[in-house]
Amino acid sequence: MGWTFGGWETKEEVVDEVISGFSYEEEILAKKVVEDSLWVVYRRPNREPSIYLFMLDEQGGEWGYKDVHEDMGPYDFSCPKEFLKLCPDDSDRSDYSKEWRKKILAGV
Repeated sequence: MGWTFGGWETKEEVVDEVISGFSYEEEILAKKVVEDSLWVVYRRPNREPSIYLFMLDEQGGEWGYKDVHEDMGPYDFSCPKEFLKLCPDDSDRSDYSKEWRKKILAGV
């Protein structure tokens, strides 16, 4: 659950790499870069859509990322509110996710 650095020289290169890493079975419903956060709404077969945060960082001229699923309760609240509408809140979400969603909607 650490950071992944793979020789990407620009933020755009690492974003392209992350997006290309989703399998053919996973449908990407939305994606948006907000500063150094890549937000992705995706759906796996037979499951409700959910949100992933990919934290982006540059170190020594190389870009990398760290992924955080919404059920892990990301401490980044820059997720676009409209992404929450693509993923209805339901009882299967973790308590972390539910609290995180409340903060996004409250504009924290």
